Amino acid sequence: MEHPTITLNVLGYREEGEWVALALEMDLRGYGGTFEDAFKELEELVGMQIGFSRFKGQPELIWKPAEPIWFERFAEVRREYLEALVRDSAVTQPEYSIAGLPIPSSHVLEGFRSSFVRAEA
Repeated sequence: MEHPTITLNVLGYREEGEWVALALEMDLRGYGGTFEDAFKELEELVGMQIGFSRFKGQPELIWKPAEPIWFERFAEVRREYLEALVRDSAVTQPEYSIAGLPIPSSHVLEGFRSSFVRAEA
């Protein structure tokens, strides 16, 4: 059965000299020298967390929202990006970034789940 595409909200910010990509709905963080690197790491972590949740049969392991302040910051940054787009100007807070992260497809998640089965054997 194919599931609808679910997209996580991701807030990027700098912390101690590196980029952090925070998946707001799961409170998971990826780290890297650039936002893109942090986002790639986060993408893998999300897949592993969902695969682990499926392996354990515990969907409650997926949804653990970040602190409300991060959702508020995401909304502020998204609004600023949209306003900059309309004004055709630059964003005034380039130390933040936003993105959407689609949850991996079922066959990709199955690969993560299989790795947990092998590790437990």
